[in-house]
Amino acid sequence: MCYLPFLSIVIPAYNAEHYIERCLMSISQGFVSQKLYKDEIEVIIIDDASQDNTYSIANIIAAKTDVYKIRVIKHPQNMKQGAARNTGLRAAKGEYVWFVDVDDFINSEIFSYCDSELLSCNPDVFQFHAKTLRIDGSEIIEPYITDIIGPINGVAFLEFEAKHKYTNRIRASWSKWYRRSYLIDNELYYQEGIFWEDVVHTLKCIYLAKSILFAPIIAYNYVLTPNSDMRGAQNGRKLADTIRFCADSCKFLNEQEASSLIIESLSPYYNKVLRKYRLKLKTLDRNGIEDFCSILQSIDLQQIPICLKTDEHNWLMNHLAIISNWETEI
Repeated sequence: MCYLPFLSIVIPAYNAEHYIERCLMSISQGFVSQKLYKDEIEVIIIDDASQDNTYSIANIIAAKTDVYKIRVIKHPQNMKQGAARNTGLRAAKGEYVWFVDVDDFINSEIFSYCDSELLSCNPDVFQFHAKTLRIDGSEIIEPYITDIIGPINGVAFLEFEAKHKYTNRIRASWSKWYRRSYLIDNELYYQEGIFWEDVVHTLKCIYLAKSILFAPIIAYNYVLTPNSDMRGAQNGRKLADTIRFCADSCKFLNEQEASSLIIESLSPYYNKVLRKYRLKLKTLDRNGIEDFCSILQSIDLQQIPICLKTDEHNWLMNHLAIISNWETEI
């Protein structure tokens, strides 16, 4: 008899030859320490047309790993992380799916939830916490809720955060398990070909969920890798896609007619991001600022003042104002 796995771990990988073994080793250690059955977890690696030895290393590890099943899928061309996650989601067979970044690693205890009564309520989203590891080995653990929350629906979860002024929920995909059928049935795929695709995706997945469960466990190690998208050199596309996720988040909240409680709790984050990246214009050269302006034309910027109830960011809608800000900063 063929059993479907409980958890599918999807790992997009691009030029990750220096990280992939550590990531997979942490999964193996967790698997063994929690004494899981081989069929309970599958790992799907999406090689996004790497130009190094990522694909061969992944296949070597897959061939010699016997504690769980590893599948390696190769994109014919680089399609970015959103597309890689979508490929993994479509290939996954587990009841839940976990999107793990290849340069990070997991904590073993999280696998205890594969057989936990806590998840017997079958939440659409299972949320947990993470810690950040600096290059020097030091750790950052933001304060987080220390009680089990839920199961409650997504709107109630966001309003709970708002009432408790909780602002440290991680917006990245890797701090959550998603019920696979919930994502597919609601067409909650990632936007492809852009940076920061998981910010809007996470907001949608939480808001629309009929059931969310939060467990106060640090399950994930987010490593501040020097060449990651977050820490690498900025360019016009990255800056514009940052504006995009703010505008698209605002658009979603407007369309859902989100409560003032939710919007007021989220607004400080979006305002902070927009202010921060206004200052980052100074990092762009002439080609970069032209790319930035060109990409902005494809973004519905009018959603920002409607949602945030401020005209502070209206400079984004005026080409001359953008150039003026850029020239002032350089």
